[in-house]
Amino acid sequence: MAQKKKSLSKRFRHLIWLCLRRTQGNLLKWRSRFAYWLWGLEGVNGILYQCNSAHVSDLLIRYGADLGSDCDLNSPLLIHNAIKTYSNLAIGQRCHLGKGILLDLRDKIIIEDQVTVSMGVSILTHTDMGRSPLGERGFPPQQAPVLIKRGAYIGACVTILAGVTIGECSVLGAGAVVVKDVPAYSVAVGIPARIIRSFERERVS
Repeated sequence: MAQKKKSLSKRFRHLIWLCLRRTQGNLLKWRSRFAYWLWGLEGVNGILYQCNSAHVSDLLIRYGADLGSDCDLNSPLLIHNAIKTYSNLAIGQRCHLGKGILLDLRDKIIIEDQVTVSMGVSILTHTDMGRSPLGERGFPPQQAPVLIKRGAYIGACVTILAGVTIGECSVLGAGAVVVKDVPAYSVAVGIPARIIRSFERERVS
């Protein structure tokens, strides 16, 4: 009898959870529309930073990102420099984005299939000295896309600078600052990131 009550209680909790999730999804849909109407994409950025991780994918797709199936994208997600849409963001299938990631969408960020981007990673696509006099002395604004190829692993708190390509199935150690391209099937660590070893493609095929 106790086992039966426990089973019914579990089913009831699951039913309540499903109802709440559906209700939250509908509320978030209207909340994001209202925020976009009031503040443009900056309003949606604020929701992405605070919402339940289950809704990150839907919000990105609704406002223009190209997103593959079976992705695990977590909140808080911080989007910078997206003006009208998230169209500069493309994420392939079966990707993981951890918590607290910063994506600078001044230029394109392309993440291919089966990529893991760990928590606290920053992906930058531009530099701009702003109001500093350096901007008038040989440091003009620059931007370039970032490409992360299939199967790459980006460790926690890595920073990837504009114009960098991360090779297929390469590994970036935690805290690395990547200032130039990383070859496929290699491991890079440090500031600035340097290649410490390579491995055979057959090991991951």
